[in-house]
Amino acid sequence: MRNIRFIALAALLGTVALPTLALASGAKDPGVSTHGAAVYGPSQAAGATSTAIGAAGSASSPGVVYGGLTTQKNPIMLQLSRTHQKVVRTAITWEANCSNPNDFFFESAVFTVPMAIQSNGKFAATASRNFEDGPGITATESLTITGTLKKDRLITGTATGSLADKDQSGKVVEQCNSGTLRYTAIQ
Repeated sequence: MRNIRFIALAALLGTVALPTLALASGAKDPGVSTHGAAVYGPSQAAGATSTAIGAAGSASSPGVVYGGLTTQKNPIMLQLSRTHQKVVRTAITWEANCSNPNDFFFESAVFTVPMAIQSNGKFAATASRNFEDGPGITATESLTITGTLKKDRLITGTATGSLADKDQSGKVVEQCNSGTLRYTAIQ
């Protein structure tokens, strides 16, 4: 188990933290998604309320970063705008059990869908992406992030990730779900 966590940390640094730092420094969002390291951009937002999607943060104002762990003991990072009025980026690693007992899903994702922080401190958004997951298999992966900014130094919230594989006829051949992950992140 210890080796898995080390590999997870190395994967997070290589596939989430470095692209996040590049995005925070003003680099253009590549909009590239790969299985095991996803980048969700504003064009992939789905099912978000109108208050959850706002304009992207200024690249020249990287803002404040919060970090913590999920209930799976995996890392989460949230970057707020300088004004603390929106979450501009989230990086998270999550695990999911699948309907096939021999399968396990592990994902590190950069979530660049901006989330407006309401006056009560709450924010939320959902994004999804489709990709080929083998010959004749199309996968839909979704990630929902919610949270509450408390006293400008603490964020608590939840994240839920899922994956559904469908064959060419549209029949679901596998489903994976993380369940509800809770997190606490501090500045």
